[in-house]
Amino acid sequence: MQKQAAKWGWTAKKTLDVAQALYEIHKLTTYPRAAVRYLPENMVEGASAVFAALVGGGYVKDLDWQAPTIRTGKRGVFSDAGLAGESHHAIILNPAVIDQFSKIIAGLNADERKLFDFIAKTFLAALGPDYEYHQTQIAISVPVSGQTIVFKTVGRSTIHSGWRAVYGEFIEDRSSSDSEAELSQVADDESVGISAGNIDAKKTKAPARYTEESLIEAMQNAWRFVYDEGQRARLKEAKGIGTPATRDTIIEGLKKQSFLSVTKGKLFASDTAMQLYHLLQDRCPSLLDPATTATMEARLDDIVRGSAGADEIIKEICSSAKSAIDVLDGQGAKLDIQRKPCPAIVKAAKSKAEREGKHFTRADLVNYDTLRAYLWPMKERAGEPSAPSPAQLKLAMMIAERLG
Repeated sequence: MQKQAAKWGWTAKKTLDVAQALYEIHKLTTYPRAAVRYLPENMVEGASAVFAALVGGGYVKDLDWQAPTIRTGKRGVFSDAGLAGESHHAIILNPAVIDQFSKIIAGLNADERKLFDFIAKTFLAALGPDYEYHQTQIAISVPVSGQTIVFKTVGRSTIHSGWRAVYGEFIEDRSSSDSEAELSQVADDESVGISAGNIDAKKTKAPARYTEESLIEAMQNAWRFVYDEGQRARLKEAKGIGTPATRDTIIEGLKKQSFLSVTKGKLFASDTAMQLYHLLQDRCPSLLDPATTATMEARLDDIVRGSAGADEIIKEICSSAKSAIDVLDGQGAKLDIQRKPCPAIVKAAKSKAEREGKHFTRADLVNYDTLRAYLWPMKERAGEPSAPSPAQLKLAMMIAERLG
């Protein structure tokens, strides 16, 4: 879902906010922070009812599917084994409101309708008939300097569009790619001639910068960055770093702390972030290693299996944290952190400077430490305490009412 949202220019936070609205406000979809693509096997009946409501209600025009195609097992859609250890199944339309679909959909805003449309069509595709096609391959053996080099190309022609018929705009246009091209008719062992040959000079490119969507995907598949086979397997089983409910929040937190910035959709690490990275890499590299997460997950599983006690594992985690803190604290290392002040601090500093006839440079106004030193410590208020703000009063009344 996030990959498609990225094509719309949505951030991870916006995607989750819209998905949360469809679930919480409109009751149209199931819980949005799911980590898997499977449905429980006892949901076949409910999913079939949603399928019938969408197809029978004409949600997708010119769709002649008579019944859902139920695929079970880990290579299918309905799989209890695929949901083992998970709290939530894949996102689908809410079977409890199928008789109200038309009314609720009519009340969606543009963004909600766009995401709902994607979820609905993905659901229909999951229960749609097979996509059938002819695939052909031509392999040509070419002798080069005493060796035989094989060149291959693949083509495909559609017999029945199946589940792809429902996607439309959501499927990338690949009609010009090799895998979709119609190939010439040739016979096995037929001889062909080479009309021309040339060598292309190319240069390798540095890996592309992360976007919020690709960074979330990397966090989910953090096992790819671990070399130890045992730790790779454990981290893969643990679903990576964070959860679907926290990964976008982690990125937002890094942005708010000025560790990450976004330029034209690409993520850039700040100077402060790189200072912190090099400091940790030099003095406490385990904190940067995704395998540390895998190790901790394995120890937590030992509690579930009964091979270790909770107190024992907690002591291990606390000891590990203390060791890291002692290493970093003992070095006396300091980062040259350039925090940006929030708008409220800038406004307060400007107001005070205007009263006192002080002038701030542009550099001062983006330096948290400069403005904080100017504003703090605040002078104590003289005389009687000031009246509470409306927000303080409202909160106090809520607490008082709750406590009687």
